Amino acid sequence: MIHIANQTKTGRVETRLGVIAVETPVRRKQDRIFKFEKIKPISDYAKSNGIKMHLDGARLFVQSAHTNIAPAKYGELFDTVYTSMYKCFNAPSGAILAGTRQFTESLYHERRMFGGGLHAAWPYAAIALYYADSFMSDYKTAWQNAQTFFSILKKDERFTISELENGTHVVRLDVKTKDINRFRDSLAKKYIQLNTPVENGFFLKVNPTINRIQPSFS
Repeated sequence: MIHIANQTKTGRVETRLGVIAVETPVRRKQDRIFKFEKIKPISDYAKSNGIKMHLDGARLFVQSAHTNIAPAKYGELFDTVYTSMYKCFNAPSGAILAGTRQFTESLYHERRMFGGGLHAAWPYAAIALYYADSFMSDYKTAWQNAQTFFSILKKDERFTISELENGTHVVRLDVKTKDINRFRDSLAKKYIQLNTPVENGFFLKVNPTINRIQPSFS
């Protein structure tokens, strides 16, 4: 990325970068992590060249639970940070855009332009606030329960669980079956919903709802 940024200075027509946006975890890559140690030199370059940094961290708190790097530590590398209120904190909708006081106090018109009226958004924020403080510990418990569940599945030779490289809450479940759609449909009849199959398996997502039922051998 730094190499590309330098190229904008040396082209026949100079094109200055105004902002570098980084998404992590990356949704289109099954929520894989853009590692802190790779973001740091980009942030240092941006600061030394007058370029702003924006973090798309919709699921940043999930990532922090896996890396043990606090969300605030990631935030130090950026000028603005976005995180979702519904992807982690159970709100029906909504998001938070954090930045300096100088940046945020002048966003009235932009906020109104996109329907961000606080008089209508406070119920979403209230729900998110209820779950936010405990999310990290709740998620870590969920991941432990998920590991117990996965160990149960692995006892059946038909199932293989694979964690993704640089992954967070998404894992791969492969099933030895001649008809993956029939397998999915049979589970649906028992009120177990799976996403659309990918080849002969599924991507599973772990979240704190798994804490409602303790995984155990039957």
